[in-house]
Amino acid sequence: MKKVVREVVRNDHTYYLNFSIKDSSGDAVDLSTITSITYKARLHDTTVLLIEGACSVLVADSGTCRYLVLDEDFDTAGIYDDEIFIVFSSGEERTFLFDEKLKIVEDL
Repeated sequence: MKKVVREVVRNDHTYYLNFSIKDSSGDAVDLSTITSITYKARLHDTTVLLIEGACSVLVADSGTCRYLVLDEDFDTAGIYDDEIFIVFSSGEERTFLFDEKLKIVEDL
């Protein structure tokens, strides 16, 4: 299993998950030509998508964005796989997976 690097309490909300989107070479992905950018999450080793919502771009040329966690997000404790799905203005669609996992706990 991939390393857990973020741990938050179940049902916490109104905070941001920040991301730096990089290509396979480790270079920042330029987000200045996107039409949409979406955060998606599911419990580890499942196929059921539990969270899907729009991200905000922070600095386009450095590939940074964030997702605002809402009150209905992460209501189930466990290890989550998350990803960013981007649609570029050219019509190209790309999914960026993360090496790290997100762990939702009952209590810290």
